[in-house]
Amino acid sequence: MAARTGAQNFELFMSRRDIADYLGLTTESVARSFTGLTARRAIRMDGLTHRIIHVLSPERLNAVTTAARGTKTLTGRHS
Repeated sequence: MAARTGAQNFELFMSRRDIADYLGLTTESVARSFTGLTARRAIRMDGLTHRIIHVLSPERLNAVTTAARGTKTLTGRHS
């Protein structure tokens, strides 16, 4: 969302549980993912329920998501 709007900050309107249900993951997996992004200083989470996301480093965030995808292209081939 930040990439589409150019914003560095945004609010999640879904809870971790809702995100997990939508993606077919456990709530713990979603929480660990957010913790990992925070530990890598890609994002910072604020607010009482940590739904306000500050993108600290778009480059780190992109690197983490690219590594998670295995740098595959949309066709499934490695780039």
